[in-house]
Amino acid sequence: MLFRKWRSVAKVGDVAPGAVIPVTVDGIDLALGRDGERYFATQRTCVHRAGDLSQGTIRRGELVCPQHGWRFSTETGRLVSVMDHCLTVYDVRVRGDQIEVDPVPRKRGR
Repeated sequence: MLFRKWRSVAKVGDVAPGAVIPVTVDGIDLALGRDGERYFATQRTCVHRAGDLSQGTIRRGELVCPQHGWRFSTETGRLVSVMDHCLTVYDVRVRGDQIEVDPVPRKRGR
């Protein structure tokens, strides 16, 4: 059985639909976003040129880096155009009005 360490990082009202905000969980800087009604969390730094993904935008299920427009799946973290580049992604859940993140990353690209 997998033991999870859920950590509260924000309240539901802190993340508007289509928004991305910076959060830190257990010393790890993340980009927390809301794609429709689904929340997601990825590493905060882009794998390309270290762009701050918490300043990115969300378009059609993709997190777009503000520096060079690289697009990553909000579900898997995979770069849309080049399959060998991938963000680290984290599981997110909502409990009451709290958004929680498990600080143990999922496998890349899953």
